[in-house]
Amino acid sequence: MANNLGRISRSPLTKHPLEFLFGTWRGHGKGEFAGIDDFTYNEEITIYPDEAKRGWLYYRQKTTNPAKNNANFHSEVGYIRMPGMKDKAPHVTEYSR
Repeated sequence: MANNLGRISRSPLTKHPLEFLFGTWRGHGKGEFAGIDDFTYNEEITIYPDEAKRGWLYYRQKTTNPAKNNANFHSEVGYIRMPGMKDKAPHVTEYSR
């Protein structure tokens, strides 16, 4: 799979070690898998810090089908935390089909 993502917005700066990821990223790509026709897709990923300042990151991803009026292909939401963080937030990601 090829993907071309570029940042379209940026969250306010903090001192988080993954700050360079903060914001919304948008791009497009092409999927190639054995047994199905090749396809194109649009993707948007948003990453921003936890509002309670616990160090976690909020993650949201959505992939759509441009050939079908941007119908939803796949989406995920969850949290990302750095190894060694004292606050033991669970790593949670929800998938849609």
